[in-house]
Amino acid sequence: MAAEGPEDEMEPVEARLERLFFSFCNFGIGGKDAPALMDGTKFAKFCKDMGLIGKNLTATEVDIIFAQSKPKTERKINFHQFQVTMELLAAKKYGEDNPNALSRLHQSLKLFKGPQSSSSVKSSGSPVVARMTDSSKYTGTHKLRFDEEGKGKGLVGRDSPAKGKGKTPSVAANQPYVQGFKSSPKLSPSKKTPTASPITSKKTAASSPIVARLTDTSKYTGTHKLRFDDHGRGQGLAGRDAPGKSGDAQLLVGSQAA
Repeated sequence: MAAEGPEDEMEPVEARLERLFFSFCNFGIGGKDAPALMDGTKFAKFCKDMGLIGKNLTATEVDIIFAQSKPKTERKINFHQFQVTMELLAAKKYGEDNPNALSRLHQSLKLFKGPQSSSSVKSSGSPVVARMTDSSKYTGTHKLRFDEEGKGKGLVGRDSPAKGKGKTPSVAANQPYVQGFKSSPKLSPSKKTPTASPITSKKTAASSPIVARLTDTSKYTGTHKLRFDDHGRGQGLAGRDAPGKSGDAQLLVGSQAA
């Protein structure tokens, strides 16, 4: 922005304040037809860019002042309400008992040039890192994940929440993976581990001499032998000497007490 000249210094306080108000209302929209209303995010940016947040004034107090200057049902403030916030900011920043608090705030407006564009990531002194972390130069789907001020949108910048028990509802399946992306990636279906069939299990068991010996019913003796028929098949409840919980089993044949 060009340096301020003598005409800027002679600009009335209210006119300068109104110009700054509209510049923040239009910031990030890309046009000058935005409604003359300021939301809490842009009001906080105004205070931050102006250097008001710090000693005697915190970001939380800025949010409280914004809430006090408007009705509870409204989300944005007009220029008249913005002027009210200036009085509240001056009193909080420079002291409620200071009669020159508001004039000091108006004086600082002369050195304020308007909204500042800044990257969300503070890069190091390396020009390569600075170029890679400058979100204003991002394009395509990467650009859609940041707002006009360079701050990441988080889950809002994606069309579905991350894995886990996120509170953001997922978007319909026909939505693109990232906002503005033409097509969703073709994800391969999950590969389920096939369950081994009984025949395969038996072949695997037979390959081991120990397992084969333990599962050979022809070598069972005593009551274990009576639980299988001549073909090596289990007799189920009929092969037990006492009925099960359902009471359908018969007493084991040949094992009844004399």
